[in-house]
Amino acid sequence: MKIQTSQGSYNIQLETDCFKNISTTINSLSNNSSPKIAVIVDQNVYNIYKKLIEDSLAAFNPLIVCLPQGESSKSYEAIYPIYGKLIENELDRHSIIIGIGGGVIGDAAGFIASTFLRGVKFIQVPTTLLAMVDSSIGGKVGINHELGKNLIGSFYPPSAVIIDPLFLKTLAPREANSGLAECLKHGILSGEGLFNKVLSNPQILKLDNNQITIFINDSIKVKKQFVEEDEKETGKRAYLNLGHTFAHA
Repeated sequence: MKIQTSQGSYNIQLETDCFKNISTTINSLSNNSSPKIAVIVDQNVYNIYKKLIEDSLAAFNPLIVCLPQGESSKSYEAIYPIYGKLIENELDRHSIIIGIGGGVIGDAAGFIASTFLRGVKFIQVPTTLLAMVDSSIGGKVGINHELGKNLIGSFYPPSAVIIDPLFLKTLAPREANSGLAECLKHGILSGEGLFNKVLSNPQILKLDNNQITIFINDSIKVKKQFVEEDEKETGKRAYLNLGHTFAHA
């Protein structure tokens, strides 16, 4: 599936066990035969999937930076040292930053990509259901300020989104429910079809790979419609904040 933006388009790859082929995506995006890669990853995700991540990216000898789980990682204090690591490892404008984790990591890594050297390519690899159907798509990136959430940021579309339901196998039930609630929200915004489909399918609660891939795809289609019609959130895209504003408060 492709998402159209004012800066071009980016592809969303949705397939179980597709992350191991991320090198294909990197090579398709790079003008350099051996681009420098930086991976910004949730510490918990890295602890579980260290071998998969390192094996899949071994050809690029990436810089790997782990951030702790939670909103504290979406702060200036947390991300500022990462710029130093990027500079020390001689990343350039042909480099690619990969964010692997939930919405916090995607927002923080995307913000770093949007500001380092005035913008480098960025791949979103969401590992939570909520990030798969929401934050990884649409180009909103940013960090928090002590006076409010998401007050420092930009619209910076990713170069690609890789969604591998394999990561959901280790997702905590509370996080899974957050993602399912977002699917329901997309159902509310799009009509009874998706809403009833989510409610009437108990298999989705088990995050069965075959079933959940269908629901992720259906949910992404809803988000695609809103973000393509109103990329910078000057009107209709604000409907996607249904539930979010209350939850942030």
